[in-house]
Amino acid sequence: MSFKLSRPNAEKTSIYYYIRKSRQGHSIKLKFYPGISISPDEWDAKNQRVRQRDNIPHVDYNSTLKIIERTVEDVFAENDFFSLTEEAIKGEIEKAINRDTSKSNSKNVVLDLFSFSEDSFYKTAVTLYETERARVGRSAANIKSVANKILKFRPGTDWKDIDYKFYVEYKAWCFSKGDSINTVDQNIKTLRRIMRFGQDLGHVKDPAFLLFKTKSVKAHKIYLDETELDKLHKAEGLPPHIDKAKDLFLLGCWTGMRIENYMTLEETNINLKTKKITYLINKGGRLITIPMHPVVIDILNKYHGKLPDATKDDKDFNKWVRKACELAGITEKIIVVKNVSGKDREVTNEKWKFVTGHTARRSLCTNLYLRGLEVEEIMSITGHDSYKECVGYIKVPLRGIEKPIPKDVWNIKR
Repeated sequence: MSFKLSRPNAEKTSIYYYIRKSRQGHSIKLKFYPGISISPDEWDAKNQRVRQRDNIPHVDYNSTLKIIERTVEDVFAENDFFSLTEEAIKGEIEKAINRDTSKSNSKNVVLDLFSFSEDSFYKTAVTLYETERARVGRSAANIKSVANKILKFRPGTDWKDIDYKFYVEYKAWCFSKGDSINTVDQNIKTLRRIMRFGQDLGHVKDPAFLLFKTKSVKAHKIYLDETELDKLHKAEGLPPHIDKAKDLFLLGCWTGMRIENYMTLEETNINLKTKKITYLINKGGRLITIPMHPVVIDILNKYHGKLPDATKDDKDFNKWVRKACELAGITEKIIVVKNVSGKDREVTNEKWKFVTGHTARRSLCTNLYLRGLEVEEIMSITGHDSYKECVGYIKVPLRGIEKPIPKDVWNIKR
């Protein structure tokens, strides 16, 4: 998904948003024209924005483009992909930019915000989502997705319906859909957060939501060791889109940034002279400075001081990173414990199949710990706020926690 120019060689050209997605036989192709015409030299293709010019309303233009991006992002995040159509997506974009949608057919979009009253459960959740999104970015998306999920579970749900019985039945429904304990745990935490917000606004009278309990299990997550990262870095002959995703992933592996940070870095964050990356972390807004690993320098030089222009779509990014790992030979068979429908199950597969964009941060934390750094030192690079949180990203036993088994273990007298 990206913005393009309809006639890049003409004196004046229109901007359009191009969407092309396909999954298991269902495909979506859409060109959406927001009605913005500019000269080709007024377009910044890398940043997907109109350049600052005195003779055009670039601020208004870019605001519209940002609204389109976010709207499409939300539509795909909050709806069943296989129920979406080009007409439905177009209708949602037009509503977002305040166009007349009387001729648009958006019935296939699961939820219509305007069908809910101002003090309803869903509209209040959306208000919280918009507030949090401005503060913490992508990590706020769970608020809206949980609200949507609850209305799929029981259409028409409002404040008075969410009692302890609702909580028990909703959890059972989530497990029946194959959700893990940790996914359900996160959903319940988010639901309580929405309920507290509704209580503050005076919409919630029954405090039963305070009894909604959460339970999580320690998830089995993998990391890539330095040998595997070296193999990935040296992998050659990859298709361009996979190679760019691989390089962006490696940048995350050697900086330890959250996925939302390393996928949105800009040139202003990078200083090749001092060999440092400086950026504001989303959670807390603290300024972090990271020394560049030689692999990071190599990647930035490869792209002439810029970041690889890889996809920003999470599903495509994970798919292409996994493919790069497979082609690089990260094919050792490992056992991972996964929680499905509330039950732990052992899954055996080649390691590359378990890699995601989040593997990068775990890899940096674990590899630095294996190099002998203390947890507190790692926190200064990753920006973790607590010791416990950082330890959760280290996927090897902590020093002093486990001792080697004695060679004569079976001869020890008890």
